[in-house]
Amino acid sequence: QYINRLSNLYREIIYEQATLFWVDPYNFQTQITQRGNGTYCLNIQPVYLMDQQTAETMQVKFDRKMRNIVNEAARQENTFETVRYVHDQLLENCVYDQAAYESGDFKSTSINAYGCLVEGKAICSGYTMAFTAIMQELGYECGAEFNSYDSFTIFNEGHVWNYCKLDGDYYYFDLTWNDNAPGSELYKYYEYCYSYFGLTTQELTNAHLTLSGKANTPPCNGTKYNYFVYNGLSFAEYEEEAVKQALLKQKNQKYAVLRFDSYAETLHAQRELITYNKIFDIFPELSSIQYYISKSNLLLYIFF
Repeated sequence: QYINRLSNLYREIIYEQATLFWVDPYNFQTQITQRGNGTYCLNIQPVYLMDQQTAETMQVKFDRKMRNIVNEAARQENTFETVRYVHDQLLENCVYDQAAYESGDFKSTSINAYGCLVEGKAICSGYTMAFTAIMQELGYECGAEFNSYDSFTIFNEGHVWNYCKLDGDYYYFDLTWNDNAPGSELYKYYEYCYSYFGLTTQELTNAHLTLSGKANTPPCNGTKYNYFVYNGLSFAEYEEEAVKQALLKQKNQKYAVLRFDSYAETLHAQRELITYNKIFDIFPELSSIQYYISKSNLLLYIFF
């Protein structure tokens, strides 16, 4: 039991010291020594993924990539655009490393920020640590949350994502689940999305995996910087004129998306816009559309 708790604590520390790409977040060595006064000392030695010379060579590439994103993110006009820039840069230049996940290759750089930033492929911990590293460098409080404290499940159903403090409030960000896999049903419409951009704890638990409950993760209650709230795409209920204006704001994109406070209102919007063909009153130039409802996220996607 104590080793399991220690493993989880160690994993938390490495996840949040996200620039340490040469350290294995899942394995460490221990040695217990007895002191003269009858007490014992537990010594913990990290396990390294590479030798020092290799790490130093890789560090140059890592620092250059970090610096480029950080510098451009810092030039954005406000907090929302800063976070969105970081989010978009990571997802535009990284794909999920399905091969590493399926093979259980958790010694590769796909598990950390280097894989995401430099090599362009990562599993969930890689996305999370890259976002953590950049946001921390920009001066934001940012860390990792994961769904399981069971060390034996981290390589199958285990998952990790971010929390971040913006203007006094905490939000969840899951870049892995925002990144569509090539060849997936929705990839032809968009490479990545904002379904998990700035969620509250309640929203995340409604749409996601169970939170680990680790003690140092703050409750996420912020709403201002949720992607859909910030962009005026979130509604308590379907209101025809407001929804129309939200759709028109997205007319130059490949798709439009709306979020509602309940599944019933999401279905209401689908019925009004799709079943009753009101979408073609808003966009008369269209001859057909496709749509998709995300029940867990309460989102209605309309693909032009």
